[in-house]
Amino acid sequence: MNFRFFSQAGIFLFVIYMLVAQSSMSRDLGLQEAFNLAVEHSHQLKKARADRMASEEAFNIAKSERYPTVSASAIGFYNSEVPSLNMDFGTFSFSRDMGTHENYQTDFRLAMPVFTGGRLSGGIKAADAVNGLNHALEQMQIDAIYLLTRVTYLKLYRADRSVDAAQSSLERIKLTQTDVKALFTAGATDSVDLLETKLGVTKAAFHLTAVEHERRSIEIELKVLLDLPLDQELELVDTLPKPVIEDFVQLVDTKPQMLAAQANIGLNRAKVQISRSALTPTLSVFAGYSYGKPNLDHFNNSWNDYWTFGGQLSWSFNFGMQTAHEITKANWGLKASLRERNRIEEELSRDSELAQKKLLFAFEHYTTAKLQYRISLDNYRLAQASHREGALSSNRLIEIETALAESESSVAAALADFYIAQSVYYNAIGSDKLKKGF
Repeated sequence: MNFRFFSQAGIFLFVIYMLVAQSSMSRDLGLQEAFNLAVEHSHQLKKARADRMASEEAFNIAKSERYPTVSASAIGFYNSEVPSLNMDFGTFSFSRDMGTHENYQTDFRLAMPVFTGGRLSGGIKAADAVNGLNHALEQMQIDAIYLLTRVTYLKLYRADRSVDAAQSSLERIKLTQTDVKALFTAGATDSVDLLETKLGVTKAAFHLTAVEHERRSIEIELKVLLDLPLDQELELVDTLPKPVIEDFVQLVDTKPQMLAAQANIGLNRAKVQISRSALTPTLSVFAGYSYGKPNLDHFNNSWNDYWTFGGQLSWSFNFGMQTAHEITKANWGLKASLRERNRIEEELSRDSELAQKKLLFAFEHYTTAKLQYRISLDNYRLAQASHREGALSSNRLIEIETALAESESSVAAALADFYIAQSVYYNAIGSDKLKKGF
C-alpha cells in the first residue's frame, strides 16, 4: 500500500515538474504564427466582428420590411349576462337575447406595404451602409493588429541583435584584457592598462545587462499581445534578408479608411431619402379572414366566417415645417460626410508619401551603417595588431572597440528599422504584403 502511494505521488510530482519545465522552455516563434495568435487573441477585433455580424442582421431586418406581414389573434370568453329584447303585445309577447354567453373569435390578417415614398428602400440602403461601415472598421482592426504584431516582432529582433552585439563586444574586451595581463606579466605594460581593461570589461558587462533588460521588456510586450505565458522565452525563427527598395505603388482605393468614408456617405444619402419620404403618402393593402361564434351572426349563435380586403392610405403634415427641417439636416449631414471623405483621402495620400520618404531614409541609413561597420571592423583589427606590438595604448584600443560595438549595434538597428518603415509603408498604401513574411 505504501509502495503504491509513493509511486502515485512520484508520478504526480513528475507530471507537475514536466508541466513547469515545459512552460519555462523557450518557444520558437515565426511571424506568421505571431499573426495568427494576435488575431485570435485581440478583444478589439472580436468586438468589431460582433458589431459587423449585428449590422448584417440589421440589414436582413431592413430587407424583411418589404415582405408581407401575417398577424393572428384568437380569443374566447363567457358572458354571465347578455342583453335581451323583450316585447309585450298583450296576448303576444316576444323575448330574444341580443348577445351570446359563449364567444369565440379567430382572426388572420395579411398586410403588405405598396408605396412608402422611398422610406423602405432608404432604410435598406442605410442598413447596408452601416453594414459596410462595420466591415471597414473590422478590417481596420485587422490591419492595426498585423501592423502592431509586425512592428513588435521586429523590435524584438532588433533587441536580439543588440544583445548579440553587446556579447561580442564583451568577448572582444575580455580578449584585450587577457592580452594586457600577458603583457603585464612580461613587463611590457603597467597597472594602468590593467585598470583600463578592467573598467572596459565592467562597462561592456553593464551594457550587456542593460540591453538584455530592454529585450525582456519588448519580449513581454509581444507575449502580452499574443497571449503567451510570460515565463516562456521566445526564440524568433525568421531572419531579415538584405533590404531592397521596391517600386513604389499608389494608394489603393480598398483601404478600410476609404471604404468607411464611402459607407458613411451612403448612410447620409439614405437619410436624405428617408427624410424626403415623409412628403409622400404611404399606401398598404391588406386581406383578412375571420372565423368564430357568433362572429357576425349574433341572432343564430352559430359558427361562421368571412373575408375582408382593403387598403390603407396615410399622410401626415407638421405645421412647424418639421419635414423640411429634417431634409435640410440630412443634406447638411451628406455634405459633411463628403468633406470628411476628401479629408481622409488627402490624409491617406500624405501618409503614403511620408511613408515612402521614411522608407528611403531607412534604406540610406542602413547603407551608411553597414559602411561604417566595415570601416570600424577594419580599424579595430589594425588597432588590435598595433596594441599587441605595443604601439597602441589599451585605452585607445577600448575606445576603438567601443566604436565597433556601436556600429555593429547600429547595423542591427538600421536593418530592423528598415523593415519597420516598410511595414508602415505597406499599411499606408493598404498592401496585402503587410500580412505576409519578410
